[in-house]
Amino acid sequence: MQLVVETQLSSPTESLRLLRWDRTVGEVELVGANNTCERIHGLGSQLHLHDDAELTFVAAGEGRLFAGDFIGPFQGPELLLVSPNVPHCWQAIGPTRGMAVQFSIDDRRPLAQLPEFAEFARTIRTAGRVYRFRDPAASSLLPIFEAMAEASDLGRLQQLFRLLAKVEQLIDGAVPLSEKAYGGNVRTVHFRAIQEAISQITQHYSEPLELQEMVELSGLSRTCFSQEFKRITGRTFVAFVNEVRVDAVCRELMQTEKTIADIAFCCGFANLSNFNRVFRQTKGVSPLEYRKHELQRAHRRTPAS
Repeated sequence: MQLVVETQLSSPTESLRLLRWDRTVGEVELVGANNTCERIHGLGSQLHLHDDAELTFVAAGEGRLFAGDFIGPFQGPELLLVSPNVPHCWQAIGPTRGMAVQFSIDDRRPLAQLPEFAEFARTIRTAGRVYRFRDPAASSLLPIFEAMAEASDLGRLQQLFRLLAKVEQLIDGAVPLSEKAYGGNVRTVHFRAIQEAISQITQHYSEPLELQEMVELSGLSRTCFSQEFKRITGRTFVAFVNEVRVDAVCRELMQTEKTIADIAFCCGFANLSNFNRVFRQTKGVSPLEYRKHELQRAHRRTPAS
């Protein structure tokens, strides 16, 4: 997984950009006025950031979400409000579908200069976080996304304001996922040097991973690597690796009947006592308690036949 920087997705002639996918966030449709479509390569499955704010509705699908310094599961239906310059991506397990709208809240752009919009734009811009809206709030906004796809240019702008007005009403009930506030300061000349380290961790978390190995791979000094890694991910190298592994453990606890020890070792933990300590620090409960609680919750969500 590589960190990709998108700069100003909406052109000077656009106020918004509407995207839609029905299988993978790596293959999306760019939806124009009156539902005209163009297939493009999507970056949703790669860790990326951009100048625009984004509202993403995941209608269906599940997997791992990276959002600022948050690492954890996602499961549709849910809505995410992403502030500008916050690194994020979805690593889906199986098919996923949804829609996203990207819009500029840069105070130099005409949209953000509208007096009625300026305060909301400033709030999102300075928050520097990702907010999650669960159902039923999330699904209540899907008809607006769909109406935006069918609308004319002016109608799309009208639907965007409808969408943002609803988000403004619901935001007090949203969950901020990242503890750290992100901004333009994450854009550094060392992005490329950190990319491969992030890719190695997310692809090889089940194998031994050493900080010095990543430092040598990056070509940076140990101090510089550690500073830049934390600037981008919001975590130290060790904490990031542990959270990726714990997230993988959680999926295995829910989806398999393997023993906790087998799961821990398969997900990269070499020491069981260290695993139990890290898991409790991350999730607040033991692995056994987590499995029991999540299975009970899944059972309650399953409709009776």
